[in-house]
Amino acid sequence: MPAKRGIPVQVHMGLVPSLSHWCGSLGRPHNQMYLEKVEARQEFQSEVRARKFPF
Repeated sequence: MPAKRGIPVQVHMGLVPSLSHWCGSLGRPHNQMYLEKVEARQEFQSEVRARKFPF
């Protein structure tokens, strides 16, 4: 409606940050991402304790 009256309008067709966080950050719930992070860190720490390094 503003564009029809000659008022400049800017459109954003990309990601809406507030909506993505509300929906769970691009489709993955925050809880799932947190659990994956915790699991990866525990696996890494166990490799460090066993002195098994992937590099």
